[in-house]
Amino acid sequence: GGRLVEQFNYTMTNGEWSDIAVITIDIVGANDSPVLAFEQIILGDVPVNTGVTESPEGPVGVVVDTVLSTVGAQANVSDVDLGTSIGFAITGIDQTNGSWWYSEDNGNTWARMAPVSEASPRLLSSTARVYFRPDRNVTGEIPHGFTFRAWDQSRGLAGQTAPIGSLGDSLSIIHAAAALNVAMPAATVLEFGTSTPTPGLRQTAPAGDVAVRNEHVSPAVITSVDDGARVVTLGTGPVEIVSPDGNVTIGRGGTGVLTVRDVAVGSLVYLETSFGVVAFTHEGRLVTALSPHQLMTLSRIMQLSADANGTVFRISGTV
Repeated sequence: GGRLVEQFNYTMTNGEWSDIAVITIDIVGANDSPVLAFEQIILGDVPVNTGVTESPEGPVGVVVDTVLSTVGAQANVSDVDLGTSIGFAITGIDQTNGSWWYSEDNGNTWARMAPVSEASPRLLSSTARVYFRPDRNVTGEIPHGFTFRAWDQSRGLAGQTAPIGSLGDSLSIIHAAAALNVAMPAATVLEFGTSTPTPGLRQTAPAGDVAVRNEHVSPAVITSVDDGARVVTLGTGPVEIVSPDGNVTIGRGGTGVLTVRDVAVGSLVYLETSFGVVAFTHEGRLVTALSPHQLMTLSRIMQLSADANGTVFRISGTV
């Protein structure tokens, strides 16, 4: 695909008069197709952070030219045409466990990659970003996230699809599959659950502690699980928390429930805790009682599932 310009000078004469002329020859070489060295490219880890259908935001995902390299030990594509920037011509995507997105403006705007096909691939420039949004609770390896050919950008428009016949020698002959690992990030996990219902409990805070924390109270009991609606209700029965010296008791009468409503995994949600009457006693005497009320805490849901027996519900994330 290179270009070479050559000039030749020659003299014309009739024996009496002469003149010098210049011949310019412009040689334009044919474009050469890029060549993929491997049949599989590893994209790396993709954290589970949303699992909803809305588009990504900002410069997330991977940049094409960080995946395809033409130099050094990591080189996985080559092109004899000097100065060529290699992009993707995506010919197929696996949407079984999530959706694929692309951005040509560093994450300012995003679009879904579908539909694509071998007959009409999606063209992405070397500076484009590619993003995978996994479905809820997806983990593990996706060995063929999408298939592609290398594209030297000499024909077609970035971000668009194009008939395969119009792209000609701008595409590599070999296809490659992009593999990725959908990784569940480390997160705080709160667990609630017991194998048998507990009608009530009495818990003494450890000596030296001023505040009573969540871990000081035995697990609650799951009273219902509706994973389809992503609503889980937990109940405890009457609860008493006693100070180390036994002089102060915080008691909750009736049955309290904790209902977690999750619009979508990854979204901001409220944890709604409904209490019955809360009574404070000192040395056996009632000091004060609070009427039933609700406590609402803002959180981000990272995982929502019950175990095989339906007895443990986990909220992963910052709570």
